Amino acid sequence: MAQPPPAPCRHFERTGACRYGDTCAFAHIARNTHATSTCLDAPLPARARRQTRKKDSRLKVVVFRRFLERTFNNLSDARIVDIAGGKGVLSFELLNYADSRVRDVCVIDPRVMKLSRQSERWSRGFHVSGRGTTPMTHDVRIPSHCRVFFNRDTFSLDDESHAERVRASHALARSTRWCASGLVADDNCDDYSANKDARVRVTQCGVDAPNIVITEDEGMSVEDTLTTLREALTNATLVLGMHPDQATDAAVTFACERGLPFAVVPCCVYAKEFSRRRLRDGTQVTTHEQLCAYLMEKTSASGAKVQMSTLDMRGKNVVIWSLGAEPMCRAIE
Repeated sequence: MAQPPPAPCRHFERTGACRYGDTCAFAHIARNTHATSTCLDAPLPARARRQTRKKDSRLKVVVFRRFLERTFNNLSDARIVDIAGGKGVLSFELLNYADSRVRDVCVIDPRVMKLSRQSERWSRGFHVSGRGTTPMTHDVRIPSHCRVFFNRDTFSLDDESHAERVRASHALARSTRWCASGLVADDNCDDYSANKDARVRVTQCGVDAPNIVITEDEGMSVEDTLTTLREALTNATLVLGMHPDQATDAAVTFACERGLPFAVVPCCVYAKEFSRRRLRDGTQVTTHEQLCAYLMEKTSASGAKVQMSTLDMRGKNVVIWSLGAEPMCRAIE
């Protein structure tokens, strides 16, 4: 009796590589030639959709990282500030991937950074960066994290009240939580969706939050945050933003004022919160295309050459980038 063919290897299908190679008990079959994939247009089940979204999220980081390495001289000796870096996955990739030569990365985001899973996988030799398993050549490196809102209050280092404003932003960040409704005041309640009064709004005028109670976390103290933030902003050579949402304007403004290279992938427009945005012809910015044009006009007005590229990934994939007024990184042709 003929033996049934082995089941396909899920790791090979997902990443294109398998640690076991030819000794794997499962079949290494390319996904587009899978025998059971006879109806590619059929809707995926809920679990498959969730796995696809997670995969797309991982691939976005890999695609953006590769773009940065090609564009900014392999990120040689770069000191990076990652604006609204979320869990810190992009910064983790930049610090630990073998082809990068990044000196340090600082994530500036009010949310808690979560890298325990990435650190564990790296330490066990299972770290995957889009083209198979990456050999470990050094101990895992963790980016620093300033848990503050990134706006003019926090990046204007010459302002006499800078320290006071950073302390206020740090206290507010520690009192918020990320959920499906966005940033909300943390009142130890799990149901935020129906309570619009709990939402924290970041606008062109600052941060608008309800009355909140400061909660404890395991992050840096306010004084350590202030010191780390000042050092990161002072020594920065590259500004990044992967879907930075409300921090998009601030990231580009900071880079332009300092003459720094930057790369930002804008996502949501937030037209109501940033109603003062206008194109040169006076048109209000309400769409993603207009937001990209607005950022390019803003950069050009600062005297820096700005360019637009398209990344090979799903979702919002337009990257606005510049080598800065006085380029500190050289683009690779």
